[in-house]
Amino acid sequence: MNRIFLLSAIFLISPLFLFSQWVDNCPSTKLKLEIVEETGSEITFEIKLMQLGTSTCGSYGLGNADFVINFDNAAFTAPTITAVPGFCDFEAKDATANATIRTIYESLNTTATIIDDGTGTDVMVINLNGVAPSTQPAFDGGVAVINQNEYVFGRFTISGHDGTTPNGFVWKVAPGGLTTKIFGIEDGDYDNDNVEFLSVLVDVGDDCVVLPEPDLTVILTVIPSTFSGVSNMGIACTVSELRNVDTDGSIIRVRIPSDPRLSFTWNPTLTSIAFNPVNNVDWDYLGDNGVVHTFTTTEVVDGGDVTAFGLQAIYDPQNTQGQTTVTATVVPTSGGETIFTNNNDAEGITYFD
Repeated sequence: MNRIFLLSAIFLISPLFLFSQWVDNCPSTKLKLEIVEETGSEITFEIKLMQLGTSTCGSYGLGNADFVINFDNAAFTAPTITAVPGFCDFEAKDATANATIRTIYESLNTTATIIDDGTGTDVMVINLNGVAPSTQPAFDGGVAVINQNEYVFGRFTISGHDGTTPNGFVWKVAPGGLTTKIFGIEDGDYDNDNVEFLSVLVDVGDDCVVLPEPDLTVILTVIPSTFSGVSNMGIACTVSELRNVDTDGSIIRVRIPSDPRLSFTWNPTLTSIAFNPVNNVDWDYLGDNGVVHTFTTTEVVDGGDVTAFGLQAIYDPQNTQGQTTVTATVVPTSGGETIFTNNNDAEGITYFD
């Protein structure tokens, strides 16, 4: 008897019993295609998946899959796609086997190719030839379980991008040629050692392609950096976006620690200082709270672009000599950024009485 017909009959007899059964297309997966880095001609992305929150079928074992991704071929020259090892975080039903199962599925992430999808269009195809357990212990320790947690299937890099044209990444789920599809394995049903793979409903959602968040860094220029006695000083603070992603329009904050020997009057019309162009008109100075000077802007910094402000300052060594630093820090989450390891810069200065 056909599996769908059989389970439909069961449903008519006892609806509550159905929830402990599997039917074709009842297991469901929400797929996410997340770009994590764009560097020169390379785009690195991750494939993530999870059980839909609306599913009533519970978790399922991941069987075979074809992850098919359209891209704008005109934006690439001789593209190739490769797997980046070490990013799979699948979990097994038997938690003690997690390390093993991640190794297993990492080794299965090696069939990433760019091929004709059968309609004359090149697509990225990442095949998963999953395991076929013959016993319950083999399932528990060797099959990735997909539930309502988000898991990384793998990380991949495609080369040959021109660096400017939109990449056109989108899941291919429409009929015609190769399409994205996933098959699940029913826990406990081995059919005399012949695993029956069940078709899994695929949902790419509204966020199937998630561009990376911007990454801001700061470069500080101080001129002169060595001087004697009270001296005029030019300070330029340049904030750069590193990932070719526009900031989100939220406030960008930069802080410079207070120093009683360093004074300045904010000049909103300044356009050049310390041999650097600045655009003070786009920035506001919020003052000195005794700990830091704070500068803000709500201007959107285009991906890969910069914004800068400058200070015409006076440094008074106060009849001392020595060394110190002037430091600038981009406050974490400014402009929607999420990478905070490169948010400050410091310039050393040497002063004499």
